[in-house]
Amino acid sequence: MSDRPARDARYREDPKGTREERNHMGELVRTNDPGLLSVIEGLLEEAQIPHHVADRNMSVLEGSILVIQQRVLVPDEREAEARALLVDADLGEWLRR
Repeated sequence: MSDRPARDARYREDPKGTREERNHMGELVRTNDPGLLSVIEGLLEEAQIPHHVADRNMSVLEGSILVIQQRVLVPDEREAEARALLVDADLGEWLRR
């Protein structure tokens, strides 16, 4: 049996075996509307809420069939704040449940 601890999804291991806690992200919005994405990113940046737009390149590669949508992700600990920000900006209808 190995001396190494079992894998845990909350941590990522580098090749040296060092473990660091993963940053879990919550999904706010899923869309391919470039205007909406721009507004949301601007609001999040202004509020200094870290965010990531996942699948940005994949949605461009797949063309116009709109199967792969871009997803706006924020850290779990800032998700409630980000959701409130979008609701205040009248964008609550776009929030993922």
